[in-house]
Amino acid sequence: MFDRCNELGCKLMVVPIFFVTTTFVNSAPKRGIDVWCDDSNNGRDLKYVTNCGVKGVIADYPEKTMIEFKDPDTGSQTSVR
Repeated sequence: MFDRCNELGCKLMVVPIFFVTTTFVNSAPKRGIDVWCDDSNNGRDLKYVTNCGVKGVIADYPEKTMIEFKDPDTGSQTSVR
């Protein structure tokens, strides 16, 4: 997939959650590519992909998504795009 992105001149790759691993995400910047994830409406999945280092997520319900990332102690948002 990275080779195809390079052929097309892509700097951003959006993949389904089943492609997301720490190894995969960490390999992308070496090729000048940011990895985003879609299909990530489940809170547990969202936390998994952000812990793997994706640069962003695409969700159907952004309000619910942001709630998953509130700091339980302060109630403020963490730095999620």
